[in-house]
Amino acid sequence: MVLLVRAVVPWREPSTNTTAMQAVKKYTKTWLPQNYLPGFENRAARAASIKKGKEAYEKGEKLPDSYFKERQKFEKGGKVKKGKGAKEGKKPLNASTVASLKKKAKESGKSLSTLKKVYRRGQGAYLSSGSRPKTSMAAWAMGRVNSFIKGSKKHDTDLR
Repeated sequence: MVLLVRAVVPWREPSTNTTAMQAVKKYTKTWLPQNYLPGFENRAARAASIKKGKEAYEKGEKLPDSYFKERQKFEKGGKVKKGKGAKEGKKPLNASTVASLKKKAKESGKSLSTLKKVYRRGQGAYLSSGSRPKTSMAAWAMGRVNSFIKGSKKHDTDLR
């Protein structure tokens, strides 16, 4: 049996009503959203696994490796899809970017390949975690390189 529950959607602007609402279908036995248990043969085991993880999280405990092995049983098999540029490899850096990285490498004593890795990670951080308004990807990535050269312990500590 499926029960409809109304939930507040916090990321939407309130409309003329007091709050924007969205219907969420939940199973009455587990009270989990319906899309958490699609197509699983043993829904009770899946629900118990989710509940176990939630309780551990609320207590602040670290989950044992066995928990993740249990969760993997529920995953559907299939090949991992690769991105559009996976066959071609990485897009080469701009010539002016490479020139400025070479200059920074010479002045700082760090290797060019390390600074390129930091620059690439800066590009990824720009795309994944957001950035300040009116800041370009190149500026964000070069700022990360500058921070790395100055000795920041905030990121890229594995490259030191």
